[in-house]
Amino acid sequence: MSHIDLGCTRCGASHLADMITLACKDCGSPLDVRYSGADSGRSESQIPMPFHNADAIVSGTNFAYAGGSGGITSYTRNPSTGALTAVFGIGNPTTDLAMSVDETLVFSTDAVNDRLTVRKGDQVNVSFQTLSGDANGLDGASAVAVSPNDDFVYVTGEAQGTLAVFQRSGNTLSLVGTPLREGVNGIRGLAGADSDGPRRSRRGPRGSSRRPYQR
Repeated sequence: MSHIDLGCTRCGASHLADMITLACKDCGSPLDVRYSGADSGRSESQIPMPFHNADAIVSGTNFAYAGGSGGITSYTRNPSTGALTAVFGIGNPTTDLAMSVDETLVFSTDAVNDRLTVRKGDQVNVSFQTLSGDANGLDGASAVAVSPNDDFVYVTGEAQGTLAVFQRSGNTLSLVGTPLREGVNGIRGLAGADSDGPRRSRRGPRGSSRRPYQR
């Protein structure tokens, strides 16, 4: 079972993670988010939130995430009202977000560091896998999308105009074949491909046309 609380950076006192308490009730020092639990995967450092400049958002039944240049903010979601409550944040630059159909995984791209990270669906600070580099079609990793059957993940790389396909197996992904690349084998429409925020539209530079690909 996992647990999240707010810990004092000075005296170590623990407070409930209600995001209303901004300072330690005992000594007045700043609070930090602390996570503990038996979940598998690598736990990442957490930082104060909420973040600003968020340009990607994804929502599940009981949680939602907003990502941007400052990192990812995690929210719990009330299924009845849709109301969101901020829980914690991680400081990883994020270009786009997508959630698996079964809501167990969240996929985040980072165009600055050329990477795709597979995260735990209900706690994005836990990561299972990170893929990176042009060999995986992730140079300037931008938009990410999941197939309706939950078996494949698609990522565009705006730096080299690529489209990579990854097959999902449990909590990890493997590259399928060679990423499609702008100008190779007659492929067009991938130059500068990126994400237009939460709408998940794919576009090229200066409004170039979108192009469909058969799966």
